[in-house]
Amino acid sequence: MWRTRRCACSASSIVTAATSTRSLVCPPPCARPSEPIAACGPRRQRPAPRPPTSAPAPPSTRPAATTSATRHPCWRAPTAGATSRPTASSATFGAGPAAFAAILKAAAPHLQVHAAEVTYKDPAYLAATAADLRAESLDVVLHAVNVLHEPLPPEIDLLTANRLFSGLDRHGAEGWAARLHAALAPGGTLAMVDFFATGDPAHDRSLAALVAQWMAWNRHELQRVPLTDPSDDRHAWGWNPPWRCDELARLLARVGFHDIRTRSVAPPFALVEARK
Repeated sequence: MWRTRRCACSASSIVTAATSTRSLVCPPPCARPSEPIAACGPRRQRPAPRPPTSAPAPPSTRPAATTSATRHPCWRAPTAGATSRPTASSATFGAGPAAFAAILKAAAPHLQVHAAEVTYKDPAYLAATAADLRAESLDVVLHAVNVLHEPLPPEIDLLTANRLFSGLDRHGAEGWAARLHAALAPGGTLAMVDFFATGDPAHDRSLAALVAQWMAWNRHELQRVPLTDPSDDRHAWGWNPPWRCDELARLLARVGFHDIRTRSVAPPFALVEARK
């Protein structure tokens, strides 16, 4: 079973792989911590201290046989006579302990699911993640890669990224978006869930409350244990202004995405979808 771990919100994460780790499925600390945020999964403990969180465990059972009525929306029937791949492929960038990838595989067994995460380069972390997946009898391919600089899983039909852009500032973000675009197969879908401002007052108030809570927690921790070691991970703590869905949509369009849609899903989370 997955164990909870703390949130890592620094600016270096990815495809389920990034320059630092982020999971697609870790809910933030909130005003009502006893109420887990919908559609989120747990994380394993990270080495660096972060605010504690909790989330529901991934499902322990999977649907029975997949039929045409239950296929995932990213499924595409092979073209007659073409050398198409037999199954659709999904990847999670910045996958962390692969909890979201596990949920996706359980919900859509026909998908070939990949989880990309730079922290898998740590043998102990990789072994623990693989053991969690084996315990649930879930076949997820783990990739120990830095998404910006190393080869990605090929021909991805569905690419998911959770809390990726909230860790990026505006400088250089277009390069990340281009990398996500390049990872997708033609016609593939990008789905990002993150702390985005939508323009809806109720949603954006929830986002503002979250950011204020995290900033206060960081200040408290840095005062309680001051920085003395130059290699202390806490030097990376900081905050970028939250991304707005409209500015993110323009960014995605510049790198070639189309059919871009955004909506609030479970404040302060918003969903951004785009097609290649």
